[in-house]
Amino acid sequence: MEIFIIDEASLRKAWGAEGQYWFSFIDYSIVEDFDLMHIEVPEDIEKEEFFRLKDIIPYVNVKRYELAKAYINTLENKKIRAKFDSLENEEFVEYFWKYFHIYPEFFDKFGDFQTEYLLSAVENWCKENKINYTVSV
Repeated sequence: MEIFIIDEASLRKAWGAEGQYWFSFIDYSIVEDFDLMHIEVPEDIEKEEFFRLKDIIPYVNVKRYELAKAYINTLENKKIRAKFDSLENEEFVEYFWKYFHIYPEFFDKFGDFQTEYLLSAVENWCKENKINYTVSV
């Protein structure tokens, strides 16, 4: 039985651009999109559907704004949280990093939060796709 190892590298790849990384059920590995470019996809089928038939599925993809919003929601400082209330996704990320540098005292736990958030996302993705996994981070 194959087992997918969730490690630092697989967590980093969860940050990839949408469609950049794929998961192969054949060898339980993460494959980059450029490694799949040689596969000819028939015109009458969607790329994702065709890859599924080949036991390749999109790898989990965590959006930067999702993580930023989740972290801001953990802050107890209502003033800082309020600054983000009306921001849209990309603007949210931009302000997040500005505040990250201006107010480092509110972001000192971000590294651990990021690891836990990504780990949770990858574990949930594994469960949804019935992938046997182990954690090594």
